[in-house]
Amino acid sequence: MATKKYVGENSLVYLWSKITNKLAQKQDVISLTNKLDYDLLDNTPSIPTKTSDLINDTAFMSGMTVLSYGNSTWDDFITAYRLNHLVYCKAGTSSDPTSGEQTRRAFMAYVNNDTNPTEVEFQYYRTLNSHTETNQGDEVHIYKLNKTNGWSYLVRKTYTKIEVGTGIVYTFTTGNTPKIKLSTKEPYNATETLVGSWLGNDLYRMVFSVNAYPNTTSSTISTTLSNVNVVRIYGYVTNGSETYTLNCDNAVLGGKVFAYTSNLGSDLNYGADFDATAYSGDIVIEYTKNL
Repeated sequence: MATKKYVGENSLVYLWSKITNKLAQKQDVISLTNKLDYDLLDNTPSIPTKTSDLINDTAFMSGMTVLSYGNSTWDDFITAYRLNHLVYCKAGTSSDPTSGEQTRRAFMAYVNNDTNPTEVEFQYYRTLNSHTETNQGDEVHIYKLNKTNGWSYLVRKTYTKIEVGTGIVYTFTTGNTPKIKLSTKEPYNATETLVGSWLGNDLYRMVFSVNAYPNTTSSTISTTLSNVNVVRIYGYVTNGSETYTLNCDNAVLGGKVFAYTSNLGSDLNYGADFDATAYSGDIVIEYTKNL
């Protein structure tokens, strides 16, 4: 086997020896300390050493600006906005966002005109513990910066008083003044449903169906309720061609049909003082709970 001799550091033998030595070192494992030198690779890009070497030619978010409520000007916002910065608003956590330590960060949520804006809105969302009482709910803190009028502050509050099966949502502004009331449909269910309030107490509703009224007597349905205060009882009876309300008594009907509760709402009693077996219907009770 011929022995390779080094003629000089620029000779082919020397260069080949360097390459084979490098490959021999890397063929088993590549690690942080055991890797090919970057200058051995062809067509490699240059690595910038400072951010000013970067060119934003693809409209990516180039920076972040935090405005200070009450201090930053409209021009401060426009400068950041035109530079395609991510813009926040910094405000205080008290009712006066200019006082105290400004620790709240609000996201920019709205700009009224992208090409020639005159107002921008920042929003900070806060969720409270309960959505069932009228003194608690969700809060949206809104910080507006207007080109002409400067900064303004508003808190919008949303409360959900009725929880299940009602479709009713109350929206309140500062001072708990009702602003919007949305109602989808009035719920009438065979199960207990919270439907509103009665003299400051939660009002519930249940519907009971009667397939056939009795003949000059009364019958009882167990409501599964206990210790409730029934405030309304209403409903109807029908024979398929005629319909009458409960407690209706006239010659055409032939007598009177009735309904009442007993045992603090545990029993629903219904009946008639004539043969009402041809009649069926639904009975609705509404009640509060004696806690």
